Amino acid sequence: MRVLNIIQKPQRRGAETFACDLGWWLRRAGHAARIVTLYGHDGPRPRLADDDVVLDCNQAGGLERVVDPVLLWRLVREIRRFRPDVVQCNGGRTVKYGALARHAAPKALWVYRNIDSPRFWLKSRRARLIMPLVMKSGFDAAVGVSETTLREVHAAYGFQDASRAIPNGVDFLRLDTQTTSVADRPLGMTGGISVVWVGALGPQKRPDVAVEVLRRLPPDTTLTMVGEGPWRQRVAAAVESARLGDRVWLAGNREDVGPLLRSADLLLMTSDTEGIPAVAVEAQHCGLPVVAFDVGGLRECVPHEGPGTLVRHGDLDALASAVVAVGRQARSDESRAQCVAWADAFSIERIGPKYLEFFEEQRRRRGLDVSDG
Repeated sequence: MRVLNIIQKPQRRGAETFACDLGWWLRRAGHAARIVTLYGHDGPRPRLADDDVVLDCNQAGGLERVVDPVLLWRLVREIRRFRPDVVQCNGGRTVKYGALARHAAPKALWVYRNIDSPRFWLKSRRARLIMPLVMKSGFDAAVGVSETTLREVHAAYGFQDASRAIPNGVDFLRLDTQTTSVADRPLGMTGGISVVWVGALGPQKRPDVAVEVLRRLPPDTTLTMVGEGPWRQRVAAAVESARLGDRVWLAGNREDVGPLLRSADLLLMTSDTEGIPAVAVEAQHCGLPVVAFDVGGLRECVPHEGPGTLVRHGDLDALASAVVAVGRQARSDESRAQCVAWADAFSIERIGPKYLEFFEEQRRRRGLDVSDG
């Protein structure tokens, strides 16, 4: 089978990293796979293959408010060159451009992969009117990364008879082979709880809440925040205002997420919405329990009776108490072993075949043979 994944940019974030991990698994399984990215990226990247394509168009261009015709033309050209059996668009602007480029592979199966709550992003009346039409005209099937988000996809866009919940998969080999020295970490070993937070510094992930939680924690608790985003200055100002500079490291985008996770005691998540976040799986594979708000599909990837804890969304006191309770047990061998065992269900070796099965099922449903792509 020939599978093309379209992503926004080659950045080390959930949707993009998963698409690349899936591509590598498909190649190892004997299939043809390619990634096409709409835009470029200067920061850390997921691992791309030699024949993956970075279109490197201008994401901030004025025409992006509607459609950049040059980007669309280049995308159509790459789709025709690859001749895919399946085209999967991984959220964001890939949905708009994918729907418009569908004519480039009319006999392919076009799949929308949803990674988060549609309700969180469809905030304007215009978006709520237009997006269902885009989905209906541009896509044949949908994948949701959790049962929770898939129900929201059904409510927003349909796809009831052509959809499946398939959780995020992670290529653990990618994490296990990352090496680094964390000697540049400015937070000394205080003997307290070492908390790591990973994500985009922006409104969805709510890094400001992580700073507020730290204010409620014992003074020997440290917080490493990995990621970049539009709220970086806001977060830095909050850290300075709270006089937490000696307890917080704004680490920026990093290539060595695996070693940083392993050097901490737990992963703190403060998002307002999530699907099945890859970082929650990655942290547990590295032996870290997860403490987070109970939103989206997190309860599907953080075990109820495991070392981690989910609390009611918005309850900062409960979140801080959970950090203390979980942090006290996080370094035990039993806790780390439980985390690693739970994460195994989300390895790309287990999740990749589920995607392939779904693609084949949906192609048969539409009367398409693999050779028709």
